[in-house]
Amino acid sequence: RDGRIIFGRNGEAKPVQKVFLKDRIKRRFKAETWWGKHGLNADGTKELNNLFGIAKVFEHSKPSFLLTKVSQISTNNSDLILDFFAGSGTTGDAVMQLNAEDGGRRRYLLVQLPEPIDPKKSKAAYQFVTEELQAEPVIFEITKERLLRAAAKIKAENREKIKAKEAEIKAFAGKLDLNDKDAQIDKLRREIEALQTQDLGFKVFETMPIWEDYDFEAEQFDPTLTLFDADRLTADDLTALRTTWQTYDGVALTEDTRPVDLGGYTGYYGGNKLYLLHKGFTTDHLIALLEKIDKDADFNPVSIIAFGYHFDTKLLMELAESTKSYANKKGADIDFVTRY
Repeated sequence: RDGRIIFGRNGEAKPVQKVFLKDRIKRRFKAETWWGKHGLNADGTKELNNLFGIAKVFEHSKPSFLLTKVSQISTNNSDLILDFFAGSGTTGDAVMQLNAEDGGRRRYLLVQLPEPIDPKKSKAAYQFVTEELQAEPVIFEITKERLLRAAAKIKAENREKIKAKEAEIKAFAGKLDLNDKDAQIDKLRREIEALQTQDLGFKVFETMPIWEDYDFEAEQFDPTLTLFDADRLTADDLTALRTTWQTYDGVALTEDTRPVDLGGYTGYYGGNKLYLLHKGFTTDHLIALLEKIDKDADFNPVSIIAFGYHFDTKLLMELAESTKSYANKKGADIDFVTRY
């Protein structure tokens, strides 16, 4: 109404405040705001420049201090924090910093499309990725590198904090007249343990298209038709398939699925589920599997999932019958599932 907010010459630009000369003479101060206290984009840009050692690696990055403060206000110390537009990875950095401050066990889930970096608009970022990382110049590479560098920085800071707290413990131990000395020392030891065991790692998962003809359905039965050629699958493809199945089965992506030796055949065990994906499974491997269920206290599958394309029908029937009828020493009920 007063003509103090304008939207550029054509009325379609982002809104900016118009300041008249007469007001500028009177007002030579900048209003204090909550954002000013907790971080502006300029602070985020400066922070990222320092972390990477170059300028303009990522434009308009949010300051980690701001997101740390927001997370501190709005989350519990064991929450999972999701950022669907990860950008430079500030959210992950902030979560790790906050955990280091209060001993929390928050986790983060960052999503970033492999958006190409335009060498004309983001020359510094493009050069950094192609020259330093030797990877495809996409924003994700900046996200990943930010998390690695932030984790290394926090780990170094944690070592200094641990030294300081150990010095405090020595100081407390020398004070004979301190009533709550033991309580203070115990508190410091718990803080040291939290710093020593802080999880600063992360896993990277990538979405991928389903394989050609994998879900093909024929309009009518044709015994000569090959619906899917499993021989085309690589080791990486089978790993992707196993990861996909795990999510269907409720096994967290953060949980490791460890390889299990079954008499020379490798299965994968995690979340009390055993995955059999490779070719070459024989009756001898089945015997080794049943013996492992009996003898290994740390091996307790409630489900065995086999990739049907890599097993012949007779062996699948043998597996299903054995796991169902075998009276294992643990008295466990085991489901057998065939998937294609």
